[in-house]
Amino acid sequence: MLGQQHPDTVAAMDSLGWIHLQQGNFVRAETLFREHLVIYEKMAPDAWSRYYSQALLGASLAGQERYLEAEPLLVSGVQGMMQREATIPPTFRRMVEWAGSSIVQLYQSWGKPEKAAEWREKLQAK
Repeated sequence: MLGQQHPDTVAAMDSLGWIHLQQGNFVRAETLFREHLVIYEKMAPDAWSRYYSQALLGASLAGQERYLEAEPLLVSGVQGMMQREATIPPTFRRMVEWAGSSIVQLYQSWGKPEKAAEWREKLQAK
């Protein structure tokens, strides 16, 4: 009713995708997060929320064990969020930690413990 690019619609898509991600419905989450990312890339290409959207999509792909596709999205998403952390509303700053732990989990699941350790260090240093 409000339109696909209305902030309330985007927030609802984000919330629904997050629920699917937490429930392990990674394919459903991926579909929503792909749509979500396209909207953010058009509406706010340099906003922290666009990078958060990338991280969410990456996490949904990692949950499907599509590590090669997930890695650049998670890395770019976390780096973008870290660079813009001052612009993230306080209630959402915990999402930087969540996205960072998602990268660590990606590398652990992928059998790359050295990369997981590298990211743990980066996240602790920030």
